[in-house]
Amino acid sequence: MPEQEIEGFEDDRSRRRMFQEFEQAIRESNRTAIAAATGGISKEHFLRVAITVSRLRSRYLKEVLKLSAESGDRALDPTAILDLRQMREAYEEALHGFSALRHALERGYIELSGAKK
Repeated sequence: MPEQEIEGFEDDRSRRRMFQEFEQAIRESNRTAIAAATGGISKEHFLRVAITVSRLRSRYLKEVLKLSAESGDRALDPTAILDLRQMREAYEEALHGFSALRHALERGYIELSGAKK
């Protein structure tokens, strides 16, 4: 193998090792920070968040359907539109929160208590 290829191989290996070290440090930092902020997170906590998102989604969609059925050819009531916006924002915020929680679980930043290993 020519010397340049060997150097390139070593550089790649060093780079991969460095990024593995970064990932480990990031994982530990996240584990520490999340545990300090949230305490333990159980499977039940995780599922409750998912159920909350489902309920907010269904409430929002119900209101969308209700508004469309009630409005007909009339202009929509501005108060109803504001209510709908608040429902959508609540749903979207909860969904983003659940996505962040799921990401943390998938990345190993949290372990669910009560989960089998």
